[in-house]
Amino acid sequence: MADMPDSNDSLSSELARHGMLGGEDVNRSLAEQLGMPIYADLSIIEFPRERLKDIPYSFVKRNLILPVKQENGTILVAVADPLDLDPLEELHHMLNTEVKAVYSPKAAILIAIDECYRDQSSAASQMIADLSGKKIGKDE
Repeated sequence: MADMPDSNDSLSSELARHGMLGGEDVNRSLAEQLGMPIYADLSIIEFPRERLKDIPYSFVKRNLILPVKQENGTILVAVADPLDLDPLEELHHMLNTEVKAVYSPKAAILIAIDECYRDQSSAASQMIADLSGKKIGKDE
């Protein structure tokens, strides 16, 4: 059982480690095969930014996911890894609403995360708050 993936690894990460997958092109192809919508540009995010305070910066940065739009009671979430479903489940519980994955390239997600969270205190303050369990910027 030495070849079993660690529970923290996604299937695509494990396959990439064994040389079976790799790169943005493969992730995009997987997303297309799964029928996942492609959001190549996240510069215009329609998700209410005030709801981002419910989602820790460290969580979106670590998992490379970001809510981008709310549509008919479902939140569309940009993901860089179309096979990594655990963060989507966590986000579903955080927001207490249905979530649906859309594919976006890793670089687009990172830029959008930095843009969205820059308006809140700062990314570093948010990460410190996440780690300490305190809210920063709420009553300052």
